Amino acid sequence: MGVKQGNFGLFMALVVVVMSAGHGLAKARRAETDNPAKFTDEVAQQFKRAAPKLSVRVLAPLHLEVTGGPSGAHDIYLDRIFAACGSDPDGCDALVSDFASKVSAYDLAPTPPLDRATLRVIVRRSDYVAQMRKAGAAAGGPVAAPIAGDFWMLLASDQPTTIRMVSVHDLTALGLSAKAAFEVGKANMTADVQDQIKAAHKGKRRAIKVMAGNPYESSLFAFPELWTPSKPGAGFLVAVPASDVLIYCGDTSPDAAGELAASARDVMAHDDHPLSDTVFQWTPAGWTPVSPPR
Repeated sequence: MGVKQGNFGLFMALVVVVMSAGHGLAKARRAETDNPAKFTDEVAQQFKRAAPKLSVRVLAPLHLEVTGGPSGAHDIYLDRIFAACGSDPDGCDALVSDFASKVSAYDLAPTPPLDRATLRVIVRRSDYVAQMRKAGAAAGGPVAAPIAGDFWMLLASDQPTTIRMVSVHDLTALGLSAKAAFEVGKANMTADVQDQIKAAHKGKRRAIKVMAGNPYESSLFAFPELWTPSKPGAGFLVAVPASDVLIYCGDTSPDAAGELAASARDVMAHDDHPLSDTVFQWTPAGWTPVSPPR
């Protein structure tokens, strides 16, 4: 996977659009869902219909090059869309059309300048980070740091119609180090995160709570310092099965861990872009993976 120099931010924004639209992203015509080359041709045609001013060229199966927008040339990779399409071919036409329209609208719009006030933190697995490092090598790769287990936090910019990943080279324009940028991103989210954490801690201790619907839901995992239990000595468990889902339980027993893991697997089975069924227990030192009974 690659991207032309100077377009890392746009490419990453497109990747996030693909990955975070959640629960049934773009599909293509049913007849093309088992043929990568035909699928790619169909998506290319959808882009051309959605934005005639753009030039769309098929470079390889599941790989498009788009030029003509304010950001210049950039690549779009269709691997994840193709996989999602194969799992639910019935809605292909409408969903691919919607995807092409939204991405084309973003591509034609002037690229907004990065602003510290838009910085946010998102959570993804290590394989996603590796993919983004490869794609954005020319721009220094994403700004990323490990959290716990297989999870990393990445710096992003909250844009009106999408979430744009922030590259290492973007830090120069922002005048921030990676550490300082993460601090700003976290500070911009702290008030909302604190409210969500308070809501999670309320209610029956053994109840499993599914926090879903917000594209930044998994970002709660990046704030272990804010998860301190209201009662000294109390414990709890969390799992992050999808980018827009975090599951919580105020019990730390093996049975609770098993139930939480099962709930996470259920979410993953119905999500186009699952993350992990790993269960973590909060400790004053951060998150610790636990091994629930199977």
